[in-house]
Amino acid sequence: MLNINPITKVNLDATLRNIADEVDRSVARWARFSTYLLSLSDADLTTLGYDETSRQFISAFRVALLNMQEAYMNVTKTGSSDPSYVVKQFASPVIF
Repeated sequence: MLNINPITKVNLDATLRNIADEVDRSVARWARFSTYLLSLSDADLTTLGYDETSRQFISAFRVALLNMQEAYMNVTKTGSSDPSYVVKQFASPVIF
């Protein structure tokens, strides 16, 4: 079978570089957003219209972001929850 789209070193290098850049930018964004969420008090979130259950989910999401940063930096994870579970919950339209 003829491969009409062969992989080349140039293609692979570009993909490796792009994904590495994307991961690095994402982790930095998670860190900034996690810090921002930490700055919001329960009263702030209540004023924005979040109830107790939603505030707990937001707190869990902040820890999930922290956990993913910790994995990236190869440091001990905060807490024992699975960050992918919380992220999937927020990605679903069921929570809010």
